[in-house]
Amino acid sequence: MIATERAGPRMAALHSLVGLDVTTARNLPAASGRPVSFTAFVVASMARAAALHPDAQTHRNWRGCLAVITTST
Repeated sequence: MIATERAGPRMAALHSLVGLDVTTARNLPAASGRPVSFTAFVVASMARAAALHPDAQTHRNWRGCLAVITTST
């Protein structure tokens, strides 16, 4: 409880909630024949999407300005 109160001012505010139909996505790992958890499937999918769209990888700096994360390959 104390740790939660201390972290409270540094925590980001929740801006929205999203509801998605994941019926098809839940069936994809099972159809591949390899045992993969749904969480691993979601994380791998998000990583692939982030790699395909590096311009979408941004954050707000300490001034509140949008900063683009760049990586060199």
